[in-house]
Amino acid sequence: MIIAYVRWSDAAFQDESVRLQYFDNECILEEVGILVRETPTHISLAMDYNASDDSYRHVCHIPKKMILEMRTVKVEEMKKYKCQ
Repeated sequence: MIIAYVRWSDAAFQDESVRLQYFDNECILEEVGILVRETPTHISLAMDYNASDDSYRHVCHIPKKMILEMRTVKVEEMKKYKCQ
């Protein structure tokens, strides 16, 4: 399993009347999740994985053209903490 951190530019929406000088043109988001799939054009990150039925929840599909930075780590390589 691979965990990914992605910093990406998303579309921005302003739902009230806005004068031109107050336009917010950029919306930079940061996501962390399980890297579920990677295609030539997109990546898919999931927040949850259910091993009992091999399903994912809260999946975000991000176009690669919008990714500003991406870092990954394999779960097996992460530091393991003892839980009580």
